[in-house]
Amino acid sequence: MKSTLLKTISLSFLLASSSLMADQTKDPIVATVNGHNILLSDVMKLKKTLPKKYQDLPAEKLQELLTKELVDLNLIDAAAADAAAKLTGEEKKVLDKAIEQSKKDVISQFFMASVIKGALTDAAIEKAHAELVKNFPPTEVRRFSHILVPDETTAKSVIKALQGGQDFAKLAKAKSTDSMTAQKGGELGFYPRTELAEHVGEDVANILYTMDVGTHNVEPIKTALGYHVFKAEEKRQEEPPTLEDPKARRA
Repeated sequence: MKSTLLKTISLSFLLASSSLMADQTKDPIVATVNGHNILLSDVMKLKKTLPKKYQDLPAEKLQELLTKELVDLNLIDAAAADAAAKLTGEEKKVLDKAIEQSKKDVISQFFMASVIKGALTDAAIEKAHAELVKNFPPTEVRRFSHILVPDETTAKSVIKALQGGQDFAKLAKAKSTDSMTAQKGGELGFYPRTELAEHVGEDVANILYTMDVGTHNVEPIKTALGYHVFKAEEKRQEEPPTLEDPKARRA
């Protein structure tokens, strides 16, 4: 009888151990902190939150770094919980109140998300878009390029070169000190007059909006950044935003 019982216990232990090993194979433990196991799946979840450029790091090195991060977070959580357990009096009341408020905030956010999701039907989105298009203010936008140089003499030489028939984009790449736009031929993009004025000032915006498409200023324009030679590239009416597939947008 005793022998049979021991065999049964041994078999049960063996089966349990085999099951545990199988589970470990599927989702192995990569670290243990204060009795809490950190699984490979935890590391993978954290990996998904990283920017793409970091996700492409060597897998072994990335797993090591993310595991260390999770270990540190667990240690911090444990230390915080230990400190919280030792609080008394007014400090404990403040903490309890903050925890209770956090619970209410989470519940409220969950509720509002559910309400909004239910309200965002295809018909509601299409109706809102139609109203937006109907009330969309007619706004002219213009596209500009520029060549930024440090002094007036250089700006005048650029203008002279343009008047001599040289290509604006090529001059921008060769002469402009604006590294963000130089390699794009000085391209600045489209701006309504009000937004342009926020960047270059009202006086400069007025000058630029009087320029005909295809022309450039014949005198250097000075701003806080230096001296500019601007070219008016294109003008058009700004279009209202298009309506994407509501189902795809809600997904």
